Parts: sequence; structure tokens; C-alpha cells
Amino acid sequence: MFLLALLHALFLGVPLQGESSLAAELRDLEARLAAEPPAGERGGLLRRRARLMLLAGDLEGAAAGWSEAALIPGGPDYESLLEAARCHIALGDYAAADAALQRALDNAPPPLRREAQYLAVLGGAFRSGDGTGPAALLEAPEYAGRRPALLYTLYRLSGREEYRARLLRDHPGSPEGILSRDNEPPVTAAARPMWFFYQGREGLAFEAPLPAPAALPPAVPAAAPLLQTGLFSREEYAGAMAERLRRAGFSAEVIPREVRGSNFYVVAVPPGESVNGTILRLRDAGFEAFPVY
Repeated sequence: MFLLALLHALFLGVPLQGESSLAAELRDLEARLAAEPPAGERGGLLRRRARLMLLAGDLEGAAAGWSEAALIPGGPDYESLLEAARCHIALGDYAAADAALQRALDNAPPPLRREAQYLAVLGGAFRSGDGTGPAALLEAPEYAGRRPALLYTLYRLSGREEYRARLLRDHPGSPEGILSRDNEPPVTAAARPMWFFYQGREGLAFEAPLPAPAALPPAVPAAAPLLQTGLFSREEYAGAMAERLRRAGFSAEVIPREVRGSNFYVVAVPPGESVNGTILRLRDAGFEAFPVY
């Protein structure tokens, strides 16, 4: 959904600027990094590049970017190390996640060691399907702020209704509480263990869910995604990108969206017969894209 793409931006603190696309920002960051900036500036550039890669859905690139940011002179940067571990967990690369988390558990300041312990417990639960670790953290006072994610994890791992009931009773407005409702939620859980992924998710306010669409007959195929290549706050910038795409041989359209009273313009390309193939063709032509439904 378009809203999910926007929420990624809100979670990560990335401004939605009509003047530059995600791909243009990444190219600019790569150029600035290639110019070998001073060490103090390089760390900030690496962290921003990793955030943008995550926004673009490139978890592998984000994991590598956070790992590089963690090794800046004067480091390690343990916050970047934990972000790398999150990406590795979401990718299912638990060995790489364990290595990053162990470094944090050995040497990071106490607040970051607690976060590393939390991630290590959840990573172990996702890998084994055993909810013993999350259940222990659930009752620990220092992890009180993580209880919605812990309850939802336990519910997803075990299927036990008691965890869902407690989540709905004690944390009905949390993202995890919304995900576990019986009615159609405004967001859906990814197959990967992503529900705990982003920092700052506790402060997110979800809008009321839209009415569920009528079910389609079985013979009607599911709607294909569009490939988002740009998101702009000004229509003329969106139109300019759409025109560049058309000149490059793609069918592009500009889709207006209103989110909480603000107008945005999505530039999208139909995926054709192959989503991945079209994404690669777009990349070869100088455009970054990711699917939205």
C-alpha cells in the first residue's frame, strides 16, 4: 500500500522532498562518500544511506550499510550495529545477526545491551519457533515498553489465544494490537518477522481502517502491484519524472494521494509480466523502484 511506503519514511525520519527522488538521493550520497569526506561526516552519510536503502526495500544493502557505519573510526557505533542485526534477522540471516549482537552484548553501554538482548531473544525465537525467551522478557520491568511486540510475537509463534486477548486488552491501540484484530486491519503483517523492526513505532497513530473490499470471484486474478519510482510533494516534479520514464520506454503514471491532509504524487510504472524483470530494466535506465499494492 502507498500508506505503508509513507509510514516507512515516517519511521525512519526521512523527509519526503519533492525536489529529489529516492534514487537521486542515493546517488548523491554515493558520490559524497566516494569523495572521501572527513571521518566525522562519513559516519552520518553512511547511516543516512543505510536508512534510504531500507526505505527502498533493499534489506541486504541496508544490512551492509549499517555494518559499514558501525566500523567508523572512534567506534564501533553500537546503534548502527543493532540496526544491522535487525536487518539480518528480517532476512533470516541469524548467524550474521548473532555476530553483531554478541559484540553489542559484550561492550555496548547498558541501554544498548538491553536492546541487543531483546533482539537476540526475538531472533532466537524466530529461528527455533520456541517462545520461552519472549515469555521471560514479557514479565521483565525493563522491557515493559516492548510488551505489545512480545505478546504479538508469542501469539504468532504459538497461536495461543491468551496472548492475543491480553494484547487487545492492554495495548489495543498499538500496531500489534491493530494487526491482531478480527476485522480487516489497515496494515498487514509481513511474512518476515518485521513487526518489531522499526524504532519509534510506539508513537505511530494509525488511521481508522477502510471498509474491507468485496471479495472477488475465484476466477478473477489478484491485482498486480505497481512499481513506485518516485514520491513528490509537488505535481510538476512528479510529471517531470513520469515524462523521463516515458522517454526511456516505460508506461508511467502520476497518482495523487492525500495522507492526513497533505497531498503527495506517486510516480508508478506497471510491472508487466515480471515484477523483478521490470525493476531491473528500470535500474538499468537509472530509476530505482519497489512494488506497492
